[in-house]
Amino acid sequence: MRKAGFDDRVAVRLMRTFVGFILGSLIHQVSVAAAGGAGLDAADKATLVAGLEQAEYTNIRDLLPVLAEHDHNGDFEFGLELLIGAIEAIASGR
Repeated sequence: MRKAGFDDRVAVRLMRTFVGFILGSLIHQVSVAAAGGAGLDAADKATLVAGLEQAEYTNIRDLLPVLAEHDHNGDFEFGLELLIGAIEAIASGR
């Protein structure tokens, strides 16, 4: 990061951001694998949906099918592209 022209403070923050992103992605992937990818049975899903509706978390309720999907590589690549784009934006703003 320093070779790319970032000052010391920004270089450290960028590296910490990357490390945090990578570790968080790995922890998420391991936790999903440890859970066995098991979905909810119909009764548990109905209870969850009812609770989300009662709490007025309608966006979460509506997104349950997408939230149940796990594309670790796709999610990681998406996040990495966001980070790279942010670094490019910071660099072009100097």
